[in-house]
Amino acid sequence: MPKLSIITVNLNDKKGLEKTIKSVVEQSFTDYEFIIIDGGSTDGSINIIKKYSKYISYWISEPDKGIYNAMNKGIAKATGTYFHFLNSGDWLAENSVYKTIFTREHSNLIIYGNYNRIKNMKVNYYKYPAKLTNHWFYNGTLCHQSVIIHNSVFKEVRFDENYKLVSDWILLFNLFVNRNVKFKYVDIIICNYSDDGISSKKGNQLKLEKERTKYIETEFLPNEFNTDYKRLIQTLNLLNYKNTLFTLDNNQYLPVNGFLKLCIEFIYKVNKNLRKFWN
Repeated sequence: MPKLSIITVNLNDKKGLEKTIKSVVEQSFTDYEFIIIDGGSTDGSINIIKKYSKYISYWISEPDKGIYNAMNKGIAKATGTYFHFLNSGDWLAENSVYKTIFTREHSNLIIYGNYNRIKNMKVNYYKYPAKLTNHWFYNGTLCHQSVIIHNSVFKEVRFDENYKLVSDWILLFNLFVNRNVKFKYVDIIICNYSDDGISSKKGNQLKLEKERTKYIETEFLPNEFNTDYKRLIQTLNLLNYKNTLFTLDNNQYLPVNGFLKLCIEFIYKVNKNLRKFWN
């Protein structure tokens, strides 16, 4: 069994695909299998795959139902101890990334690190906190290209194909909040993330936020908490509030007016589900 399964999904991005492949084959770490799931590309991507076929453990090119369907296909073929999803067009930060991560054994099921976001040739560095909270996951997410996941996770879960833009966030959110899976931070840059993927396209950011809200309100929150939560969100949306800050038990900040502060503090104290959600 290889230590790592690297899963790359691609659709008509031969230039980005070759960049991704090169960053993998140039790694000093070699205890991996490389899986490429192509969605039936017609731009010459298949020629790129064949060019590097000696480095690729498995590949297929056929129509799929979207990026998460393709990623789930990769999971079904992967045999490594850990999985890393490195999408076409994204590339590893340096040739010692995997060697640095796997110089020792990890007891945690999730390993995550930092990343560079590349947009219009400009590099923006993103450093994650060493300690994550439920509330942090509600507001943000981990770039899945900077996350390495133990194979045991996928014995029970897959990427939810009912969502088109946020299933990677849903997966990590559930693992952290609902399943209490332990996350291990490594303070290195794992990948360079190209900001021209599906979630970054014009108009998709709003769709992404709608999908996140739909999931939180319809699938995550318990029934007894839904009413309180929705009323708070509706109030927040209606108020033209200023940047007045207050904290809950874990020093998380939220901009609200004074009256709403008292309302949320009260609900926070009496509602155990809100405490779990926020901490």
